[in-house]
Amino acid sequence: MDAEQLGLGVGSKLLQSLKQQVVALASGKGVLKTIQFAAQGALTSGWVLLLPTPEEKARSLADLLVESM
Repeated sequence: MDAEQLGLGVGSKLLQSLKQQVVALASGKGVLKTIQFAAQGALTSGWVLLLPTPEEKARSLADLLVESM
């Protein structure tokens, strides 16, 4: 099944929401370590779908780095 069929096409509201949640859980302070680890794994596994453009990758990486400090 491709991303479009799942409602996860580039720019879709579902993809945007999913991406925001995963990045927030992966980078958020106060998030349980097990949840944070799982979210980081989701980013590792699904980065092509969740962060398809270089700009999105850079923005998300910046968010992760800021939150880790």
